Amino acid sequence: MAQSGKPSLALKWIEELKHLPISAVDAEPDFLTGITHFELGNMGAAFQHFDRSSKMSKGRCFEGEDKKYIDFYKKRLGGK
Repeated sequence: MAQSGKPSLALKWIEELKHLPISAVDAEPDFLTGITHFELGNMGAAFQHFDRSSKMSKGRCFEGEDKKYIDFYKKRLGGK
């Protein structure tokens, strides 16, 4: 949903699913939340979620994903 052109729909689901038990080592939910915020233009929130998921997965969360996400993350990380 985050990449469907209607990321606001994904944001609604994120809020609904927030209360489910998720493994502390699963980077996917944070990464997808980061994508959603990125697509909505919420770059501060996107960076926070990308940062958390990247640290959790040691950067593997970006593998196979659109390059714009890792480029954004690296650029923002460098300016931190």
